[in-house]
Order: sequence, then C-alpha cells, then structure tokens
Amino acid sequence: MKVAAEDHKSQKSKFVALNRIYNDRGDLKKALAAGEIALDLYPDSSEANVTMRITYILADDAEKALALFKKANEIEPRVSGTANDLNRNAAAWLCTNTA
Repeated sequence: MKVAAEDHKSQKSKFVALNRIYNDRGDLKKALAAGEIALDLYPDSSEANVTMRITYILADDAEKALALFKKANEIEPRVSGTANDLNRNAAAWLCTNTA
C-alpha cells in the first residue's frame, strides 16, 4: 500500500508542477487546465490550492484567488502563506498590474 500512496502523491506533484511551469511561462490556458485537474483530483491539497491561486492572480481573477487562499489556509495554515508563496504572489501581481 505504501507504493500506491507514493504514486498518488507523485501524480499530484506532477500536476502542481505543470501548473507552476505554465504560470512561469505565462501560458494561462495550460496553467488553468493543469491546475483544475490537480484540484479536481486533490481538492484537499494545500499545495494545489496555493499554486492555482497564483494562476488566478495572473488571470486577474481576485475572487477565485482569494477563495483558494482561504481554502489552502483552512487545510494547512502554515503552507498557504509561506515566504516563497507570498513572493510568487507578489511577483505575479506586479507582472499583471504594471504596464
């Protein structure tokens, strides 16, 4: 059973990683697709919620971003606000709000 649990965790990490890669590349269509798969399969993953929150910030959807922040904070309060995630959020916001 331990192998199956590790495979399950690995699959989640792959979708979350794809979401991050597409966020970094600015490919919001693919980022949204990867992030939605991660959230559909792993709705209680704080990591999937945090990463998708960044996608929604980049897509200028503050309402969905805030909802995912709150959900991630409920799931695992220490993860949703790590310094690295806050820096990524700030960078994402700056990239979308400066001309």
